[in-house]
Amino acid sequence: MAFTNERNKGTLIGRLSRAPQIFPNKDGSHKVMMTIAVRDNFKTKGEFETQFIPVQAFVPSGATILESYESLQKGQLIALGTSLRTHKYQKNDETVYETVVAVQSIDFTLESQATRDARAMADQDLA
Repeated sequence: MAFTNERNKGTLIGRLSRAPQIFPNKDGSHKVMMTIAVRDNFKTKGEFETQFIPVQAFVPSGATILESYESLQKGQLIALGTSLRTHKYQKNDETVYETVVAVQSIDFTLESQATRDARAMADQDLA
């Protein structure tokens, strides 16, 4: 998916902190929620810190990309093209504004299939 607003875009490169959560919508589309661990580019007390950034993706009904989200694994290195979205809703008679990091594109080919398979085997051995 191409970015339509050059003034509202970002890139996140990091590892999934857990497998994506996928929620079906009534119309057949899906909401995908993930958290990506992104290392800071500076050190605090001699160590790089990590930011855990929650992101959301919308998958239209019938889109084949859903299978790719289903195959993502905890620890997998991915790159996300993102934009910021603001959602508005009512709670206790007050308007609440929520800012969401929305996935516009995803690259899950940053590491080889062999690397992903080895991580999955290691996770199975720990279970």
